[in-house]
Parts: sequence; structure tokens; C-alpha cells
Amino acid sequence: MILSILLSCQKNEIIELPKAEQLPEVPTEIEDRDIILVLLRGLRADMSTNTAATDVFIQALGQKPQTHYTSAYTQSTSDFVSMSTILTGMYPSAIPMCGLIRAGSSHISLADQPWCARIPKDRYTLPTVLSIYGYRTHLITLDTYWHSLVTEGFQTHDAIQNKDLRTVTALAENWWQAASDRPRFLTLVTDSRLIKDSVRTDETQSHEVYLDNARKIGQSLKSLFSLVSNDRPVSIYFTSLNGVNLMERDGFDDEPVPDGESDVLLERTLHVPLLVYKDGTSGEDNREDRIVENLDIFPSIVDEIKGKSPANIQGEPLTNTAADPVAYAEFGDMFALRRQEHLLVFRGFMHDHTSLDPDLTTRLNDYRPPLFTLSKVEVDPLQKQNLRDSEYSKFQQLYKEMKDFREGPAAPPVSTFTPKQLWDLRMTPAQGYW
Repeated sequence: MILSILLSCQKNEIIELPKAEQLPEVPTEIEDRDIILVLLRGLRADMSTNTAATDVFIQALGQKPQTHYTSAYTQSTSDFVSMSTILTGMYPSAIPMCGLIRAGSSHISLADQPWCARIPKDRYTLPTVLSIYGYRTHLITLDTYWHSLVTEGFQTHDAIQNKDLRTVTALAENWWQAASDRPRFLTLVTDSRLIKDSVRTDETQSHEVYLDNARKIGQSLKSLFSLVSNDRPVSIYFTSLNGVNLMERDGFDDEPVPDGESDVLLERTLHVPLLVYKDGTSGEDNREDRIVENLDIFPSIVDEIKGKSPANIQGEPLTNTAADPVAYAEFGDMFALRRQEHLLVFRGFMHDHTSLDPDLTTRLNDYRPPLFTLSKVEVDPLQKQNLRDSEYSKFQQLYKEMKDFREGPAAPPVSTFTPKQLWDLRMTPAQGYW
């Protein structure tokens, strides 16, 4: 059973499947398994404090996962873009996907968002593929302005304004029972209280409130385990769309890092938990420290039911231990690459630019060392030291690899952009980055 939870409150049905991508081969038999995917917002997995929010969250769930991927990374700090990468199994610019206009967003309709602020209809999403395999698919989103832009492929959708997670889990239970005639895929997206409610007057207090919020959300979601029954096996995936900067000031040399924000690419905004539960039973919390990416969730779920993913999927099944242990992320005018113990971050200082803009590739290729930070995040999770100069050969190695990503699997399909689309990319105003 695949459960993927996103909180929201309108209903929509699949009208027709996209035609432009390769149709997955449907085998005569797949494993009859339900899936639940829970997408948190703002739960970070870095070890910058003695008490990790992920451990507090797991304790509150009351169940230990079978597998705890301790080095999982999201592909964008934008929750909107991050969710899109999970649902498509592709890097943001390759989708191609940009963020939302945020300046005055309460006065901007979704119709006013740029052309790239939605999953293209010719992309096979995870719910689309599972629908082909006979699944019932449902999305629940909570307190999410952009929810209708990421429903591509879901058969039904609940968008909820009530911030009480118990309301959400009750809706999940009702849908679960009504959809029991077929394998089920449920996706739940929580609200952003971890971020909004955690910033206080000092760093210590912010962390205390943050941990308390993680505990409360875990307690609210523990009822999801009651959905497990004897009719078919179930897998539950928990991850977060982004982390958060609380009151910490370090991370990119002397540049300021805003409180309570996820906009700057940092270890604490990219490093997220990834927990896998099987059949509702408490596991041994087997900790896998191999670097994985959130876009690996798509092929992992399809592989788990013995299906076949579309040819353009860029992730690898989590069970593929031979996969290259590297993580890549982008947002605005920034790129990040994690390889082994090092995290390289590029910050182009091209304000109000989207990562789809080809000018950002030019800026990256110009080779300007002051635009980079290099950190050993296992021993320096707050990135207090920039090792760019002291480990120059490592910096050059990762810089080349970052360029290879930008011009390879994570490249925006610039040749397909119309002149008007390029103009829109450069002229649409944003607050900070989008």
C-alpha cells in the first residue's frame, strides 16, 4: 500500500493520461500493496544540536521504522518545487519547474503564476503511473496555497484549511475505507507550523519550540498506522519537503541567513528525514547512512510493487546500493552538491532569478570561487568553516561535478523554451527568489 499524504480540499478526477512520455510496461501481475506517502514541511535531519528533531518525531509516532535513511536530501528548499520533484522523479529544472511568485502572494491568483509553476501535463507523475497499475490515488493537503498546481495524476484531492491534523487523519481514514476495492496510494502534505511557530527570541528557545512542534506533529500522525489491515500489505513513507533555518547565523560566509526561512541552500534546509515503515509493525530503526535523494521515492515505490517506471525518471530505487551516493539541489540562483562528507554550495547572487534561467549556467561556468562554500557537514553541520581554499583540489572536483549535473541530468531544456517563456523567466518579479 502506498500512502502519500498532502492536505487540501477540492475534488478532481483524472480526465486523460498524458501522451508524450513513454508509457510504463504493465506486467501481468504486480504486488498488491497499499502505499502511504507523508510529506512534512520544515522537519530537518541535520545534527547541529544534541537532540535531533527527527528522533523526537519518531518517538512521538510510537513506531520505529524498518529503515531510517539518515542522509536523505531534498532537491529544492521550496516545498512546492520539492513536492514536484518527488511526484515526477526528476530534478527541478529538468521537469522544468520553477517556484511561485511570492511577493504579495495573497493578492496573486494561481492563474497569475508563471508558466513553469506547475507540473507539465506531459509528465507521468507517480499517481499517474500507479493509476495505470490499477491503484486508487488520493491527495490531502493542509494550509497549502499552491495545492491545485501539483495534483496532476491524482484521481481525487481534499484541500483543507483546518490546521488540526486530526481532521486530516480522519479524512484519510474515510477515504481509505471507501477505496478498499483496489490497492491504494494516499499522499498527505502537512502544514508549515514547524517553520512558522518555531522562531523565538533566541536560538535556544527556537530549538525547544521546534522540537515540541515535531513531537506534536508526530503524535497527530501516529493514527495513520491504524489504517494497516490484513487485506493487503502496506508501506508508509515519511519525509520532509524541506528543512528550516531557525536562529542560526552561519552557513554562507558573512552573508545573512534569515530566521525561520528555508530559502538559502544549507545543510539544515536540505538534509531531511526519510523513514520507511512496512505493514504497520515497529521496526528496528535500521539506520542507512548512504546518501539518497527524495526523488528516489518515485522509483522505489514502483519497484516495490514490481512495476516499471517511465524512462525519464532520474532517481534510483532506495534498495539500489550500487547507485552513485550523491545529492543535488537547486533553488533561485543557488545550487548544492553533497558527495561523501562534503557539501558544496554555489550562490550566484542573481536576485529574482529562477534556476531555469540559462544565464545562471553561464554564471556557474564563469568559475568565480568566492561564490562557493565547501563544508564537511558531518562534523560542521552549521557550516561555520569554508574549506574552499584549504581543500582546493576537493573544491575543484566537486565544482566540475556540479557543472556536469547542471549541464546533464539537472539541465533545463532550454532548447524547448519559447522566446516568450524566456522573457517571462527574466521579467516576472519575485520577493527574494522564486
